[in-house]
Amino acid sequence: RVDTTAYLLSLIERGSQRRRTEKTGMNEHSSRSHALLTLRLEHRWRPVGGREQSGGTSSSSYLSRVSRLLLVDLAGSESMEEAHQGMADKAGCSINLGLMCLGMVCTALAKKSKKVPNDSKPAKDKLVHVPYRDSVLTRLMQSSLGGHSRTWMLACVSPYQKRPDEGLRSLALARRVRTVQAKPAAQNRAIELKINDPMHGDVDDFDVALDRRAIWIETTKWGDIFARAAGNSSDPLLLYVHGSGPRNSSLEWNWLVFDIALRAQMMAKNLKTSKFYHVALDCPGYGRSEGDRQTIRSYPRAFLCDVIKSLGKKHAFGLFGCSQGACAVLNAAVEDSKISSYVSVYHPVGHDVKRYTRIVQPTLLVFDTEDAGHPVSVGRLMKRYLPCSHYFEFTASKHSGWVDCSPSQMALKFLEMIGDKAKFPRGNNLDDTGNSIRLPECARVGGGFNCWRYAHNREVKDWELTEEEEKYYRDNIRSFDGSFVNRGGGDPIPHPR
Repeated sequence: RVDTTAYLLSLIERGSQRRRTEKTGMNEHSSRSHALLTLRLEHRWRPVGGREQSGGTSSSSYLSRVSRLLLVDLAGSESMEEAHQGMADKAGCSINLGLMCLGMVCTALAKKSKKVPNDSKPAKDKLVHVPYRDSVLTRLMQSSLGGHSRTWMLACVSPYQKRPDEGLRSLALARRVRTVQAKPAAQNRAIELKINDPMHGDVDDFDVALDRRAIWIETTKWGDIFARAAGNSSDPLLLYVHGSGPRNSSLEWNWLVFDIALRAQMMAKNLKTSKFYHVALDCPGYGRSEGDRQTIRSYPRAFLCDVIKSLGKKHAFGLFGCSQGACAVLNAAVEDSKISSYVSVYHPVGHDVKRYTRIVQPTLLVFDTEDAGHPVSVGRLMKRYLPCSHYFEFTASKHSGWVDCSPSQMALKFLEMIGDKAKFPRGNNLDDTGNSIRLPECARVGGGFNCWRYAHNREVKDWELTEEEEKYYRDNIRSFDGSFVNRGGGDPIPHPR
């Protein structure tokens, strides 16, 4: 899904980087392949009043116009004798084959479009076979050459007088293309939204910068994973892993995602990176993701690495975990030092914490001294063995505002950790974004802002961030700059519930 011109240009640049050029006997930088860029554009709109004037659509329908734009950059034909000293070149042969098949297709289409004078019936020579499948190039261009599209061709003619045959070949191909007669037909029809349309009844986020929504991540081994996402997918990735309670899901991270996103904007002058791509997972077997619940416990590194790569990243910027999710995140960091640049956990569970000496990332740990299920004694052991820990304890009955609310101390401490690289040096030299030109982003739309905000089925409704609460948080969060609004004893603003 492409939402901005800048993102489209970045995709074009990514494709251009994959295109290979080499020096030949004819050119210093010669393309070794043809290049194609396909854009599918859909314009949906609801008629005024919910009905088209012709009376064709109901209030649950949209009018839709779908267009397909194909941009093709054809590599020039090559002479094996001049370009490769008489030696056969595989790339050159493939280029010439594609151009030859394109010429044959154009010739067949020109014959097919001829008309017999004073006769509306098709001539016998119109029933000709068009060899689209003779090459990959013509097969991909079939919809643009078939006669129902507008097609333009720009021929680049070389001014080099010593090789006039190159320009003549380009003009000959352009002349063959001109013989094809196209009859473009625009489609403008109403479509009924099916129940499986993820945006049916949903809306886009009113905060364009946050762009909170739901997505499905198409992993290679673990199937489709549901996630709540916020931000631009080209920004550094923050990945959130929930605990193992039967009703736990990605919804429990909404408070922290919202808090970090808003606070990072306020602290941008103190941060090298202030925009993030937040992805909170429904681990397999939890929430809306199908699969085995033991996956995140038994294979934390393999699962999280698969998710990260499916999001088009080489690594994450930060991993967040709670309870058993914290254990999974820490175990993944033990097994793979390059899975992320930072680690942050609260109410963590740990097994054999002596192994944590192998975690090179700066690690934020937050413990509640009154939480018997997550004993603080384990946290103190973690602090002892972690090479670069950012450790905090709090007592929930006395110190509110550490977790499960916004503003929260945890969000502030995380941003302080990534902002102070002198005190918290990274043990791995990973770039911030983690973007990879070799890894496509395998994610599709799962829903809009309502799907992100509200609980589904058995999810805990208390984790919902309501409209009233969000307004309350925004009003208070903007009344300070990098520190909490104090109330008497110095505690941060409590959760309004």
